[in-house]
Amino acid sequence: FAYYTHKQEFRFQIVDARSSKFNDIYSAYSYNGMIQNTNMEMIEASKAPMLYTLNWNGNILDGRILTRWSYTYGQDAKSQNTNYIALGTQVKICNMLKFQFDWMNSKEDIDRKGIISDLNNYYKKPIYMSKKYLAANAEYDSYVLKFDIKAYKDWNIMLKGMYETATADGLASKAREAFGLVAGVEYSPFDDDIKFFANYTRRDYNFAKVAYGMDYDTERYSIGLVYRLKMF
Repeated sequence: FAYYTHKQEFRFQIVDARSSKFNDIYSAYSYNGMIQNTNMEMIEASKAPMLYTLNWNGNILDGRILTRWSYTYGQDAKSQNTNYIALGTQVKICNMLKFQFDWMNSKEDIDRKGIISDLNNYYKKPIYMSKKYLAANAEYDSYVLKFDIKAYKDWNIMLKGMYETATADGLASKAREAFGLVAGVEYSPFDDDIKFFANYTRRDYNFAKVAYGMDYDTERYSIGLVYRLKMF
């Protein structure tokens, strides 16, 4: 459902919460056909695994401030809720500079993403334990700040920083922290539909005591061409 008023757009949607069968999604945590979380609660499939999303696509000050804000609620399992907030805001300072700030928060009664569950099972539990448990009350936070700078004519500079945390019941306040940096240049000699680019990406992953000594980082260099086809 969509409603438009004064350059503002409001949307409400209902979708299936699953891309596959419940037992297939959580098969890694199934033991003799049963699934448990770290609080020793039995996890059962929900009869109506639906996601409900309310979205605001805002336009403020004639496009100088654009919003993509949303809230999602759903039940992926019986009595196990998911609450997801995504707030994306773009601010145009001038024709040469704009920035975007995104905050995403996901609170999951059972760990749908599986990052915390893997930490808990592989690093906290004894290696001889064959049974795996879903993390209870997992929470993920992500912050992304991006600057787009029009340096000279057809040249653009892009800088992006990222910070993420992940935790759950029984683990440290920040069981995993992730830092990210992307720096790149873009060249559009014809129009915005064709872009040549070169960028550098670095990610650092730091773990608390739950996975002591498992810290690592990655780096990537990319060079390429983006061509957008105008289909509509």
